[in-house]
Amino acid sequence: MRRFRLTPPTLARALNAAWLGLILAVFAAALYRYCWLDARDPFRCGALLNQGRWLDPPRTPRSKAPSLHWQPPGCLLHEYTGKDISACLRSQRILYVGDSTTRQVYWATVKKIDPDAVRREMGEADKHSDLNFAGAGTTVQFVWDPYLNSTRLRDELAAYRHHSAGDAARRARPGESAALILIGGGLWYARHALVNPLKSFKDAVDSIVPYMSAAPPAAVTSAAGTPFGSDDPSNFLILAPVQVPRYESLTPERQARITPSLIDTMNDYLQQLSANQGADIAWSYSLMTWDRKSAYEESGLHVVESVAAKKADVLLNLRCNAPATGYPHDRTCCSNYRRPGWLQSSILLGGACVLPVLYLVSGKGVPRRFGREEAKPTGLMPSSRLLHALLVFTSSICLCFYADRTQFFNKTHKLYVFDEFAAFCGLVSVLGLLSIRRSVGSARSSLGPRAQDSLPDQPFLSRDQTDEWKGWMQFVILLYHYTGASRVLWIYQIVRLLVASYLFMTGFGHTLFFYQKGDYSMRRVAAVLVRLNLLSCVLPYMMRTDYLSYYFASLVSFWFLVVYLTMRIGRSGHGSLSFVMAKILLSGLVVALLTKTTGPLEALFALLGYTCGIQWNVDEWRFRVGLDMYIVYAGMMLGVLYARFVSSGAHQLDPASRLLHEQPKVARLALIAGSLVTIPAFLLLARRFPDKYDYNRWHPCISVLPILSFVVLRNAHRHLRNFHSTVFAWLGRCSLETFTLQFHIWMAGDTKGLLSLGVLSRDGSQVGRWVEFAVLTAVFLRVSWCVADASSTITAWIVDGDKPKTMVAERPAIELQRVGHEGAQNGGAVTSAARPAEWSRPLQMLKRSLGARLGLVLVVMWTLNVFRTNFTLDPNTGAYTTPILSPTGLPADVPLTSHGVEQAGELAAHVATLDPPPERVYSSPWYRCLQTIAPAVPLLRAATREDIRIRPEPGIGEWYGAASFQHPAPAPVSALAPLFPGLLDQDYTAVLDAPPERSGESIDGLHDRVAAALSAIVASLDAEPGAPRAVLLCTHAATLIAAGRALTGTMPSRVEEADFRPFTAGLSVFVRKPLTPAPEDGGEKGQWRGKGVKGGWTCVRNGDCSFLAGGEERGWAFGDP
Repeated sequence: MRRFRLTPPTLARALNAAWLGLILAVFAAALYRYCWLDARDPFRCGALLNQGRWLDPPRTPRSKAPSLHWQPPGCLLHEYTGKDISACLRSQRILYVGDSTTRQVYWATVKKIDPDAVRREMGEADKHSDLNFAGAGTTVQFVWDPYLNSTRLRDELAAYRHHSAGDAARRARPGESAALILIGGGLWYARHALVNPLKSFKDAVDSIVPYMSAAPPAAVTSAAGTPFGSDDPSNFLILAPVQVPRYESLTPERQARITPSLIDTMNDYLQQLSANQGADIAWSYSLMTWDRKSAYEESGLHVVESVAAKKADVLLNLRCNAPATGYPHDRTCCSNYRRPGWLQSSILLGGACVLPVLYLVSGKGVPRRFGREEAKPTGLMPSSRLLHALLVFTSSICLCFYADRTQFFNKTHKLYVFDEFAAFCGLVSVLGLLSIRRSVGSARSSLGPRAQDSLPDQPFLSRDQTDEWKGWMQFVILLYHYTGASRVLWIYQIVRLLVASYLFMTGFGHTLFFYQKGDYSMRRVAAVLVRLNLLSCVLPYMMRTDYLSYYFASLVSFWFLVVYLTMRIGRSGHGSLSFVMAKILLSGLVVALLTKTTGPLEALFALLGYTCGIQWNVDEWRFRVGLDMYIVYAGMMLGVLYARFVSSGAHQLDPASRLLHEQPKVARLALIAGSLVTIPAFLLLARRFPDKYDYNRWHPCISVLPILSFVVLRNAHRHLRNFHSTVFAWLGRCSLETFTLQFHIWMAGDTKGLLSLGVLSRDGSQVGRWVEFAVLTAVFLRVSWCVADASSTITAWIVDGDKPKTMVAERPAIELQRVGHEGAQNGGAVTSAARPAEWSRPLQMLKRSLGARLGLVLVVMWTLNVFRTNFTLDPNTGAYTTPILSPTGLPADVPLTSHGVEQAGELAAHVATLDPPPERVYSSPWYRCLQTIAPAVPLLRAATREDIRIRPEPGIGEWYGAASFQHPAPAPVSALAPLFPGLLDQDYTAVLDAPPERSGESIDGLHDRVAAALSAIVASLDAEPGAPRAVLLCTHAATLIAAGRALTGTMPSRVEEADFRPFTAGLSVFVRKPLTPAPEDGGEKGQWRGKGVKGGWTCVRNGDCSFLAGGEERGWAFGDP
């Protein structure tokens, strides 16, 4: 029998199979939980209402420190703010009914909206009276009804039943029923009812539960039937369990009446109602106080503020999380993720079906499995190596989607615990120390130990050393993000130094390469930029995020371009050290001015928005660049000095370098001594900063000191230079991928939470939690390594085409001896080839031309970005251009996308259900507005039996800011009428004597123009016989905001305030206030402020998108680019 030998290829295949098996096992476990364990509650609505635990339990039984982090099973509980509440409720009410325990939840909700109001009103309010708060567009009410039998409660329940039983149009009308009703009581029956308190309590609850049966349970109505649906959020009626007091803290009088047996019996009855009649009981409230003394106030009857706040958050998450609000996806309890668009679906299809089939049927992947030589690409079929890289890369992108954009995996909250943080650091440090090995070149790796001992020293900042540095830097950053340690100042300071260290290496490595090799070719630039940005450019399309959200790749790319331009400009003068240093200093001055000065970045980002459909946060980018403004230049200067030191004679060096060359021991000792002093001094200085904001102001100036000191100490002795940790070096080689992929396959909610399988840790088991952590961490690291390898292969294909070259551009080449410039020649014999067919010539050109390949990549990205972009503008000439054919022939008058047409149909179906239905329709004369409202007209004609036609009104048209050129004007009605046959009122006369100025308007001018137009529209409608009860207007984002302010008469102190919410195809509803005998016009310039036009209006629905399948999309405010 043949003996089995475990050869390296066999071992590699076995390890690959083991990793694949582990990944499949993770998917199987997630599938088992999702389809079996949680099949009845896939969106975690029931879990949010009924379950949960505190992540930060008290350290000792007597601890009085309140718990702050409540964890529902498998989802992220969002901590709501006043702005969030206002956006969710759209002027609807929150109603609390019950005793003092329910009143605590009322005050917790009000505190989220207006903390000052709580401090102002809480002490003055009568304990046994109704309360009412109105602010920020939200109304919160409390009805004092400890016996749950008041007339007010019956009226509210009747309104709730009417709402639940009505149609969509009736449910859309706020004011009839509160959006959220919490009823809680029972303690007063126990305390004050002298005769049969249990029966009285049951009777009160029995009169409430039938109203709950008028609608499906909250666990069903809060989310759609599919994980990607978007139903209109229903109003909720929730019962709170009877508050279990801390009996030993009660007064003797209360202890005599409020007994454990009575309270438990009351809650047992509620449990029966929940199980048998579907009553929605917030059992998570009971778990918040279960066996937790720190949850109670001294009275033993009421809970502390942090517990009351979490009770309010449970209700708000139940009511407001669906539909999903977009990035960041940190509201996963009772939420339904958005349905994948055509691009996401295409990537999922490619990763799951197309690429695996191509890889298997091509036949090029088969020979390698049996050790035979890989076949070369033929025809249109890429090589097996490239197909494998594309398959790995696309599958990883799909994994990100399934992990962080579906309910397939659980999501849990972060919690910083110092003991865990220290244990992680200690464990990985031990692994790093145990993996220390001597650094040897790839050509010498086969030498024996004795031969390796005779190897020369490694150079300054060798590749192994910088990989190790990036590795332990990346480990600390990963741990910092995973544990949520950002609030710990000293850890934050370390992380900031590590990020600065990476940028220091970027400046050093690239400067060294350009100075030594002089390779400023497009291939070099393309290799670096494609490798750095491949993953972070593809992920936003799949995850609906932003390129800058993965800020590390964009930051390193920016500084690479700065180094490239700095070194290329005036490169002929590199023989002079003073010239190079002056050039670097000048570059730093220019970048600092462009970054710190308001205007240049804003103009650049606005131009990118207009031309490429890119919407980046300029303030975030300015913060990121400014935080490490000068460390890159320190690396550049050190790179120049080092290159001159190793390549020049002593007589050519500057005095400092000559001293280092002639007196190495003295210079080394001086540098070591200085570094040993500098690092402790920096640590002492860092302790003096009170917070991270104060530290951030000083960080750009002082970060260079500890970094240079570390570089000196790390290279102070040949043993320190010649040995490195292989574990950290391994992690450093895929640091870019680990940083980017951590957002979605190790953490969750765009780093707001953590990923979990939810199988072993289902019951809160700490052992299960650590086992799942170990498994998911192993998968995360393996996927990151595979994506790094795949990205290098794809980059080589993009940059070199068919040429079998190895790309190393993803890491700045630090070691001079390993920096190579690949020429155009390739080994091998030249063979003749048949002349390609005509149809294949473009493909052949792509294979041969780097410019063509890069151009194709940029065109594809530009197309994906601008398919929703309206037009582009030349700011010098005012000329508008568009990549989309306009039906009116005007570049600025583009039509809706296919998605916009779908939204218009959804809007029309919803408008047709309004009661009363609109009897007049006005629209901006721009084509996209007419196209949005046109589908509603036939439906309104059927509802009103009137010949409704759209009235094109320039007074509510688009807004253009003041400019030195003429802005475009909409097409005339005569040109629009054939495009909307039978829908436009061609006899309509605009209410304004003059259209908006072609040279643009100020913001104040826009508001006054819209106010005047609305005043004239309302006046004309009032004058019509049988004045219509409702009118529909379709306009643009800025105009809608101005219209809301003009109608209500409210003008915020900051024009950027998001008071009115314009979304694509969103609906805002304004109701006219009761008319006085002589209502003020409000149409004159500025007269509408504080009054509103024609008597004033009340906004009852603000940017409602609940009827749209995609929910809120493309919101805008005056502060946006």
